[in-house]
Amino acid sequence: MSLETLPYELLLHVLCNLPDLTTLDSVLRASPAAYRLFDSGACAVEIFECVLSDGCVYDHIQVLMRQIALLRSGSRPFPPGYTEYTSWTVAPGIASFRRQVIEESLRHSSRQKASAAGFAPKRLHRDTEPCILRSILVTARRLTVISLDCIEFYLTGLAQLTSETDDQTSLVAALPTGWSEEQRCLRALWRLQLIFEVKRAARRGTLGWSKKDLKSLEGVAAISSTEDDWWLGLQVSSFSQHWPGADCGERFFYHSAAHHDCYYPDVMHPEKHEHATIMDYIRHARGQDFATGVNQGTLCPTATMAGGDREVCRATEAPRPALGDRRKLIFASAVVQYYESARPCGACAELGGGAQILDIASLRQAGFALWSNQRLKVLKNLSDLPSLLNRTKTVS
Repeated sequence: MSLETLPYELLLHVLCNLPDLTTLDSVLRASPAAYRLFDSGACAVEIFECVLSDGCVYDHIQVLMRQIALLRSGSRPFPPGYTEYTSWTVAPGIASFRRQVIEESLRHSSRQKASAAGFAPKRLHRDTEPCILRSILVTARRLTVISLDCIEFYLTGLAQLTSETDDQTSLVAALPTGWSEEQRCLRALWRLQLIFEVKRAARRGTLGWSKKDLKSLEGVAAISSTEDDWWLGLQVSSFSQHWPGADCGERFFYHSAAHHDCYYPDVMHPEKHEHATIMDYIRHARGQDFATGVNQGTLCPTATMAGGDREVCRATEAPRPALGDRRKLIFASAVVQYYESARPCGACAELGGGAQILDIASLRQAGFALWSNQRLKVLKNLSDLPSLLNRTKTVS
């Protein structure tokens, strides 16, 4: 029996139990019956949320996808309200929006309920238009293609690097892509997509912000391309991230001070090197000007995809999260944590810390900001990194 002849009740059950959003997108484009069912009433939200919440998509990405769906619906999803850290009304604008993004899509390891301000619902409203959800599926497919291309690019660099030192260590690049690696890459791409969507909503006049905030938004980029600007954010007083109008480094939407987790005050920004790694790939794929446009939110990240509108092609089944993977994604990858902890400074530099012979640019070229612990097991322990990266230079 084909999908076209199934009763709608059974077809709904089939669609709600598809393994991932990529499969849902493919089925909707291949089956007229599935498309008609998805396009009718509240079935679209039910199907979308069932597939989105089944465990394949990391919690932070789920929040970002729902935020973008609200932006595309033009429903002004950022009303005055209160956040986790303020009990008073906060006017809608760039400061409150950024705080809400931070609270809902970085600090929460697992969201059990909707946000108090209604900014990031646990699930989309049943009246959400099916066309909005189909557009999210298209974006998800395109970003997945880009993420797989990005990971393949860095795996090639990793293979070249490891093959020059030891034949056995080249096995580290031969392992299939892990769930956490793909989710780290996708999370950075969805964050770049969010900046593009916010600026597009501002041009369409659907944000409801003041003219001052809309003007400030024009000059905001996603991240800084220099290490100094990342660390500069940490010098901002901690209260500024929770107060409207405070100077919190508004040139960059994702910066160290804004994402400094109050629950883990000694942990550096967990995603800064992931963002930099993705931007390096976009710069390699499309050039400096295009990468600058994506970072500034004027160009859509999905345009990075080479070869037109492609399908997601995998050599194996899509990866599923292993035990502990979700928890690990709250923090930076193991190599980045090693680099930050051994970063030469003061007495550490005089004692010859491990990171003295590590160059962060070389780490990024080999994609170490994305790699999972399983891929690094071949290295036996992180102290092997200095000998592995034999082409690096001493960090000054």
